[in-house]
Amino acid sequence: MYVFKEDKITFTDETGKEVNYFFKLDTNSNPKLIIIQPEEMLSDSKPVSVAYELDRDLLKIVVAPTGLIPLEISDKNNQELIICKRKSL
Repeated sequence: MYVFKEDKITFTDETGKEVNYFFKLDTNSNPKLIIIQPEEMLSDSKPVSVAYELDRDLLKIVVAPTGLIPLEISDKNNQELIICKRKSL
């Protein structure tokens, strides 16, 4: 589960650890990008850009291999495609 609140994304990684990221949107790029940076490593890490597409309650997030920026909303070229459905709280 991904939780977006203000300028933070929180989710549980594959080890069960809760991870927090700061994010900002780049809506001028094509595809649109979410620029994220781990909260605990603000001074040590470079921001990472992931592509996104929002259609009603469906959010698609695309993560490219390290050092690359996604060029399309797909799982092609070793990209990871994550599909999230909005859940009312």
